[in-house]
Amino acid sequence: MNVSADVDTYLDAVIFKLSQYFGTRIGVCDIHPGKLDETEVGNLHAHTPAIYTAILDVPKVELVESGQAELSIKLVSFILVHGLSVKMRESTARNIAIEMIPLLNAQRWQLGFVQPAEEVDAFDLYGLLQSPDKVVGDQGWNPSLQARARDLLGDIAANGHPKIAIWGVRWQQRLRLGDVVH
Repeated sequence: MNVSADVDTYLDAVIFKLSQYFGTRIGVCDIHPGKLDETEVGNLHAHTPAIYTAILDVPKVELVESGQAELSIKLVSFILVHGLSVKMRESTARNIAIEMIPLLNAQRWQLGFVQPAEEVDAFDLYGLLQSPDKVVGDQGWNPSLQARARDLLGDIAANGHPKIAIWGVRWQQRLRLGDVVH
């Protein structure tokens, strides 16, 4: 069983389908790259709207009767919109988030080992722009979610209040992976 390859295949399928669905409306759709330097943050902001997807958590792995393993993963896609008027930034980010919810709910990404998505929700990360050094809101987000969002925003304190909107879309996905070696 090559868990890493299966997870990578799933992430690639999600990114491909999101890119395909949003087409020319999205400047960048990719896997979350991790910590970015200021130049990379500037380049990212120049190519928005953008969607960056990351795995946040692997809450459980269960063996099932078939001898396979069922891996449950929690994911987040960050939606960033930069440079437009305040009203356009916010409505663009919100509308993309709202469109992503049924897309994520309906997709199995044409991969037989992927179950339907569960617990899909979207939330505005505006509070992070206001209080970057605190966990804000009650979305149940963990420190990793906050840190990954901050990676995409850059140094908020140095930039003051960046002209950016950021939303998150979270979901849980179950993957039924190959035979477990006994």
